[in-house]
Amino acid sequence: MFTLVHLRRADRDACVASLKKNSELFPAGYGFYVPHSNASVKRMAAFHFGEMTRQAWDALPLEEKLRWYYCKTHSLVTSYRDLFRRHIEITTEELDAPATRETLARVVGGTRARVPRAVHLNAHIVDTSVFPKKVGTRCNGCLVAWIFTGSPKTKYTHWSIFATFPRLDQS
Repeated sequence: MFTLVHLRRADRDACVASLKKNSELFPAGYGFYVPHSNASVKRMAAFHFGEMTRQAWDALPLEEKLRWYYCKTHSLVTSYRDLFRRHIEITTEELDAPATRETLARVVGGTRARVPRAVHLNAHIVDTSVFPKKVGTRCNGCLVAWIFTGSPKTKYTHWSIFATFPRLDQS
């Protein structure tokens, strides 16, 4: 039996802002949304669905394209959910809620599955420009990707720099 898990961010404006920032940092992942000659990912766009011409799409501001993307993505998932025997919808804002973790545990592991503890693992990219200067980061104004080192027994208490990316708004 297959279960569709529809994960979405409830706050559309926050999602669009996050996608916009991500598109500025990684434009190659936003083909048809930002001008980039080496786009490695080409996302669906309104002209693919006959909702507007390519020329009209290209003239839209980025935020409007991303709002369309948010709405279209969730509309498509919703329109096909009845093809699945079971479907659940989860918002990213509620991922750490006990009820959400319990639901996911049951979907993945069955009725006897252990409910995982709440953790925050979406901190792999950090914009160090938001830190006060006195924090002493070596790469102030860079983006730093971090990786965990250690093991579950050590609770991943040690962080290491994996890569740094220069900020696009600095020379």
